[in-house]
Amino acid sequence: MVFGKKNRAGTSEEDVDSNQDDFIGLTDDEERNEDDQNVEEAKVSSWGGGGSQSQQSVHDSSNYKPFNVEVRFLKPRNSKKAGGSKPWVCNHFNGKLSSLYTRIHTNFFGAELGKKPEIKRCMAILNDQELYQRLSKKKSLEQSFSIVERSMVDLKIAKALCANGIPFNVLRNPQFCDMINVIRKAPEGYKVSYSEKARTVLLDECVRDVNKSLTPFKDTWYSQGLSIVSDGWSNIKHNPVINVLSVNSCGAMSMHAENFSRVEKMEARIAEILMQATEYVGLSNVLQVVTNNTTNYKSAGKELEKRTLIERGKRLQLGQLVVDNIIDDDYWNEVENILLITKPIFMMFKICDGESPKKGEIYEKLDSMLEEIKEVMTGSMYESYLPQVEEIVLKMWEKMIIPLYCLGFALSPPFYDAHYLEKLAPGGIRRKAPNPDKEVVQGVMQAFIHIAENKYEQRFLREQFATFHMKKGLYALPFAQMDAVTTEATNSWSTYGAETLDLAVVAKIILSQPIRSSSFERN
Repeated sequence: MVFGKKNRAGTSEEDVDSNQDDFIGLTDDEERNEDDQNVEEAKVSSWGGGGSQSQQSVHDSSNYKPFNVEVRFLKPRNSKKAGGSKPWVCNHFNGKLSSLYTRIHTNFFGAELGKKPEIKRCMAILNDQELYQRLSKKKSLEQSFSIVERSMVDLKIAKALCANGIPFNVLRNPQFCDMINVIRKAPEGYKVSYSEKARTVLLDECVRDVNKSLTPFKDTWYSQGLSIVSDGWSNIKHNPVINVLSVNSCGAMSMHAENFSRVEKMEARIAEILMQATEYVGLSNVLQVVTNNTTNYKSAGKELEKRTLIERGKRLQLGQLVVDNIIDDDYWNEVENILLITKPIFMMFKICDGESPKKGEIYEKLDSMLEEIKEVMTGSMYESYLPQVEEIVLKMWEKMIIPLYCLGFALSPPFYDAHYLEKLAPGGIRRKAPNPDKEVVQGVMQAFIHIAENKYEQRFLREQFATFHMKKGLYALPFAQMDAVTTEATNSWSTYGAETLDLAVVAKIILSQPIRSSSFERN
């Protein structure tokens, strides 16, 4: 095929000259829409790779495409052909030519050895050695496909697997491939989390995620039932391993896997594992237990059958016992007595677990609790246990700091109210204010000794305590006596404590302290 022949090229030099007006440059926007531009870029890409790069710097070696820079392609009007001969103009030679891509190469570098040139070589390029070297510089195959960089990444991954003893089969694991894709798309500067976070927070999140994904399958156990499937196999170290699966029409879930290389009584251990799996999924949901026919599994199957029958017998026996108790009137009488006895204890714990300050109420509540228990147990079937219960309560009371609770009780204004004192205490005992109680006053004096720094401060506190419980000064006001019952003790001391400043400071500190640490654990 000879360039320029009328019968082969389809266009003569006269035809090119006569049709000069029929060609326009690629940068001409006239009569060109966006679709034509995409088609033309595809055509040029098939010749030299990419679109026209005349606006790019020829010194950019990464994106430099010489045939697109040194040649200007011309487009015939209404042309829809993506390949074939194309008209073009060399930037160093003004003549217009039409040929295939290979002849543009001949224009720059000449014909190959042993072949007749079909196009005249550009003398401007031949005489300019710097331009010739730039045009002849080609990108290697390794650079084009980043083979070196990819090999380095593969080597780093292989070293990491070897250093940590990870099997190479992990490269086929979808989770591993997802990890690589996520890392590749991670934000710039991302660093792997530290091991402490991975084995705590992240591990918990993984467990929750797995359990969440298994929930739909577990829900089918109750509607479709399941089969417990177990089999033995050997791992890569040739150790005997036994696994247990739960299987139904919706899928399978691994429940247990264990190395049996050091297990002596293998039959009993297999039966125990199968029994644990059965109890986990619910005995009523298990339709069958499927194992292989080895001797160990046969013996384990018989043992499992025995244990299942025993377990069912125990459940039936327990169920019958529950039924007998439910229909027994004596049983409900015992329940009622137990609830009556434990109610004061429960109410005491409820007060102690409250969030509001209750330091001043503990002494009185504990005393009332013991009297309520005595009142309930007297004359009941559990009256003989009363001394033991009383001993337990008193031991608990002795472990507490009695002087501190006595002081809190004595500094609580509600316990001096006349309406409170008129009501009878549990057991029919008449109530009395804290100051006439000998045990309470002794505890208050001991507390003053620990709080005051010297005897003079102790005397001031005793005098101010007398002013308080005798309701002198501000404490004698009707509003003070009303607020003593309707407001919290600390608020009352803040309002009327100016009468006894030192004692008010002590009262506000004592009465604002918590009782148990559990009252603040929820915070």
